[in-house]
Amino acid sequence: MGTSSAIPEKSLKRRKDEDKEVMGRSKERVIKYRDAVKALFDRIDGWLTPLKKKDSVKSKRLKMSISEMCAGTYNTEQMEIRMGRRLVRIVPKGINKIGYNGRIDVSGDKEDVLFGKKEEVMLVTDDFIGWRVVVMDPQGRRDIADQLDEDVFMKLIDSVSGKPD
Repeated sequence: MGTSSAIPEKSLKRRKDEDKEVMGRSKERVIKYRDAVKALFDRIDGWLTPLKKKDSVKSKRLKMSISEMCAGTYNTEQMEIRMGRRLVRIVPKGINKIGYNGRIDVSGDKEDVLFGKKEEVMLVTDDFIGWRVVVMDPQGRRDIADQLDEDVFMKLIDSVSGKPD
């Protein structure tokens, strides 16, 4: 009597059903994440409006795609903010980031490097509604602000963009 190494058909069906359920939940999270990114960029544009009217700041959105194992590949936008010769990039990184439901990296021209590693500045969300500011550096993770607002954002972009022109 031989033994079969094949996976029983019921197990395969159950696994496929579970995979579909995970993908369904991931797609819902992707939709919430893309909506949250768009809403954040709309708020940022609103915060920048007075500076744009003075011609001291320009911003633009660029299409991009993100590939994640559980969520697949999806499209979203990134934002660039130019203040004279200084540039800030705000780039979504995805929904499947350990400890967060969404992450956006914020980087600029600042040349500060600690122990050979540049600080990583991130906007993170747990609920797709509010965004927090977190910095990762060689000493570890530091929460900078519990809630991203206009004042915090203006300090953030000034901090990552380096010296004014």
